[in-house]
Amino acid sequence: MAFEAGARIQSNSGQAVYSVRLASSLALPFAMVVKLEGGIATQQVRNPLVLDAAYGNPQLLPERSRQVVLGVEQLLPFRALLRVEGYAKWLDRLVVNPDSDAGVRALLAGGQPVFQNLGSGFARGVDLLLLGRTELLSYGIAGGLLRAERTNPLAAGNRSYPAPWDQRLSLSANLPSALSPRLRSDERRTLSFVLRELYPRGETVQGGGPGSRVVC
Repeated sequence: MAFEAGARIQSNSGQAVYSVRLASSLALPFAMVVKLEGGIATQQVRNPLVLDAAYGNPQLLPERSRQVVLGVEQLLPFRALLRVEGYAKWLDRLVVNPDSDAGVRALLAGGQPVFQNLGSGFARGVDLLLLGRTELLSYGIAGGLLRAERTNPLAAGNRSYPAPWDQRLSLSANLPSALSPRLRSDERRTLSFVLRELYPRGETVQGGGPGSRVVC
């Protein structure tokens, strides 16, 4: 069994952001490797308007994510490698704001900033990768399933909603060609296919209601 750890900390504009990860792997006797990884990371808000003292909230905290990944790698008897990974990610301290004029006015009347670290999210998925080689060809097939949601407690409409970039299913294939076992062509033919589910919500951007300006 092998272990690996890493950490990074950086201070910018008086706030520290960091990332910490811990990973382990276990090689099994039948050409299989099981991997487990966990980590936590923070990220500063990059939109200057959100941090502006007059328009936004300069006291916003860095957004935070926690994630766990479990993977299995298996060597196959026909010169191929199969990798399957499942992951889950929890997000909190996401920057959100009301998605209605009434909500904005209520916060301002109470002396509260419009942008606050009250948002949260959850994402989970499975990735699959198959890599192989023959005498004349090498190939790769990849696929992924993903579900991601966000929650904005300041929204007047739907407070929980699918993330706008929620790509439920993705598939891709790669097949480099070869002229002979010793002479390979640089030409690569790649096929990509993506199936995306759409969630019509009128003019909603992220907050679950018309005119949303939620930042997450």
